[in-house]
Amino acid sequence: MYYIYSFEKLEVYKESLFLNVTIREIVKSWPFEERYELTTQIKRSISSIAANIAEGSGRASNNDRAHYTNIAYSSALESISHLNLAK
Repeated sequence: MYYIYSFEKLEVYKESLFLNVTIREIVKSWPFEERYELTTQIKRSISSIAANIAEGSGRASNNDRAHYTNIAYSSALESISHLNLAK
């Protein structure tokens, strides 16, 4: 497979994209009244994982890259919380 950007090679990035697609399919079955509350929140937190991995990879310093990795991790934890609430 051909990659343009280095972050596209990362397993964690690939998994976050897969998770994004999976969650978007799951929330389609949730009640309509959740569409603008929990559904919106989980879609944002899930997509934030991949976005922050990508953004961090473009940073020059190790501290900046670590900062965006931490944000991606925090978004993953937020997503877990949203999924727990949806049970």
